[in-house]
Amino acid sequence: MRNQTIIEFIKFSIVGAINTVVDFGVFSLLISNGCSILLSQTISYSCGMLNSFIMNRSWTFKESKKNEYTEPLKYLVANVTTLILVSMLLLLFINQVNLPVLVAKVVCTGIGMIINFLSSKFWVFQRMERSRGYE
Repeated sequence: MRNQTIIEFIKFSIVGAINTVVDFGVFSLLISNGCSILLSQTISYSCGMLNSFIMNRSWTFKESKKNEYTEPLKYLVANVTTLILVSMLLLLFINQVNLPVLVAKVVCTGIGMIINFLSSKFWVFQRMERSRGYE
C-alpha cells in the first residue's frame, strides 16, 4: 500500500503541475487586468478542476467504473471546500502577513495540493479494495 500511495502522489503531483500552470496563468492574467483577488482565485482554481478530475480519475487513481453521481459530487465538495479554505488563507497571507500576492499564491497552492491529494485518495476516488484494506 505504501508504494502505491507514493506512485499515486507522484502522478497526482504531475497532474497538479499541469493544473498549476493553468491556475497561475489565468490568475496572473485576471489580476493584471484588474480583477479582484477572490474572483481571480475562484476562476483560476476552477479552470484546473475539470482537468484534474478527469486526469486523476483515469490516470492517478485508475478508476474505470462507470461514472457515478457520487464521485463527481464528492470531488466538487472536496474542491469547493479546499477553494474556500485556500482563498481565506490567500487573503490572510496577503493582508495580514504582507506576503506578495504571487508568493502567497504559491504557499496556498502547496497547502491546497496536500488537502486535495488526501481527499481524493481517501474519499473521492476510494476503491472498494482500498476501503476494505485489501490494497
